[in-house]
Amino acid sequence: MTAEVASIPAGTKLWRIHSGAPDRHVLSLNQTPAHPVHGGRFDSPDGSFHYSYFGDDISVCIAETYCRSLPLDDNVPRILRRKKLDGRVLSQVQVTTEFPVALLHGRHLAAIGQDLWLTKCDPVDYPRTQQWAAAVLNGSQVHGIKYRARNDEDRFSVVMTIRADTDPPVALADLMCVVRDPIPLDDASGLELVRSHLAVYNATLR
Repeated sequence: MTAEVASIPAGTKLWRIHSGAPDRHVLSLNQTPAHPVHGGRFDSPDGSFHYSYFGDDISVCIAETYCRSLPLDDNVPRILRRKKLDGRVLSQVQVTTEFPVALLHGRHLAAIGQDLWLTKCDPVDYPRTQQWAAAVLNGSQVHGIKYRARNDEDRFSVVMTIRADTDPPVALADLMCVVRDPIPLDDASGLELVRSHLAVYNATLR
C-alpha cells in the first residue's frame, strides 16, 4: 500500500495537548501499543512505531482531543467535564527540519482505496483505522500522517510516527523545537481558554 506523500516545511507551527508530567514532554513519543478501548485513531497496534498527535491550531487540537466522544445530537448537550483537564497542558512547537508525511485527506484517500470513513469514523472503529495506519506506514520513509480533523474540516491534524527500528534513530527533537512553554489547562486561565475554544464546536465545560 503506497500513500501519496508531501512534506511539512520548516517553520510550520503545531500544537499538542499532553500530560504535564516531567517524563511526558511535548517532544516525547508514545511507545505504548494501542489500548483496545482508549486508543487514538492512528495509534500503533503493536508498538512498531511510536506516535504523538498535533493540531495546526489550538481549537482543532482541543476538539480532536476532547470532542471526539461528545454526542452530535441537538437534543443532548455537548459537555466536557473539567476532570478531563486535570494534569494536562497545551504546548506549541515549530518544525525545524522538513519531513515527509503520508497524506490521508481529500483525493489522497483514494490512493489507498479509502474514503472519509478512515478519518471520520467513531472511536469504536479505531482498531480498524489503526491497522490501516500501520499498513500505510509499513516500509515507508514518512514520519507522520496528515489528515483533516474529524471535528473541523477546515483544519488539519498530524500524527507523528517514528518507527521503533529507525536506523539511525530519529527523535522529535531532531525535527522540531518548543516555541512556547506549556500552558496548564486545569487552572483558571486554562479552563477559560478551553471553554472559549469548545464554544466553536458547540460544546461547553462543566
